[in-house]
Amino acid sequence: MTATFTIAGPADRAMLTRMVEDFHIEEHIPHARACDDALATLLAAPAIGQAVIIHEAPAAPAGYFILTYSFSLERGGKTALLDELYILPASRKKGLAKAALAHAKTLAKAAGCTTLLLEVDHNNQLAHSLYTKAGFTALPRHYLTVPL
Repeated sequence: MTATFTIAGPADRAMLTRMVEDFHIEEHIPHARACDDALATLLAAPAIGQAVIIHEAPAAPAGYFILTYSFSLERGGKTALLDELYILPASRKKGLAKAALAHAKTLAKAAGCTTLLLEVDHNNQLAHSLYTKAGFTALPRHYLTVPL
């Protein structure tokens, strides 16, 4: 399977919003208006990250991933977060997620990042296996969050 990738722009918002909503339903992630607003911000501000559309070359979109940027002293500077990775059900088991991970690493390196982070649901063993095979390792600490 040959995967191709395009950086999304504001014109891709409606299509991406549908995929994001499908992903959130599948993963039991609460989807709110704030998520839609955040996607619009991301699409308009490439300095904070990128939405990338995954294609089964040369077919229609088969998924997406979101890469955002941050900074960490511990990790030696700019970092990337693979915030979301979603492959449409009809396009799964074809190597697209593996290719997307490799492409995310390439984009992060090109952006000057020292580290690529991601989070995975504790119960999603399939995704955990994919990420481990791609070289990701668990950190020896927990990330905690608080809404602001």
